[in-house]
Amino acid sequence: MSETDRQLALLRRRAEQIARPLVEEERGSVRSYLGCAVANRRVGLPVESVLGVFRVPPVTPVRGSDGVLRGVAQVRGQLVGVVDLAAVLEEPRGTGAPLLVLVEGSPGRLGLLIDRTERIVEVPQHSHCRHLPQEATEPFVSAVSHDLFTLIDVEVLLTSPLVRASGVRTSGAPTLVSRTPGGPP
Repeated sequence: MSETDRQLALLRRRAEQIARPLVEEERGSVRSYLGCAVANRRVGLPVESVLGVFRVPPVTPVRGSDGVLRGVAQVRGQLVGVVDLAAVLEEPRGTGAPLLVLVEGSPGRLGLLIDRTERIVEVPQHSHCRHLPQEATEPFVSAVSHDLFTLIDVEVLLTSPLVRASGVRTSGAPTLVSRTPGGPP
């Protein structure tokens, strides 16, 4: 099965899971995450923040950026900042061809480089997640699930000083976190 076929299968499963109505008595309050691998770490990105998973398009480096910001790329007709999630998590870069996960939050859109997708991870809100204090070294990490996925808060990641210091801007020019058309300035 080709990489494209695997990605399409993952997106189909995700669409089926999202389209399926939740029954509170049966499932309780559940939040779904896209399970990804970043080096030796498993991370979860909230599915409601994920717009798509793509092969990495050509990335144009941005002068003066650090190792977190790899540059900008055109994704779905928009220019977005491309951030190396391994560098953000202080993990070594994987050896395979990375994928780009396009995420969106209130500050805008951002491309995150990952090594591979794994599966949809459903985390019951009342599960035995280890919730981390806000002053943790990675403030965008909200919890670690019972099956050891590091759960990422995309809203916090998009506004984190680490991402902003890399050259990604949520306001002003140049805007590397792109906003949706008709969205706030």
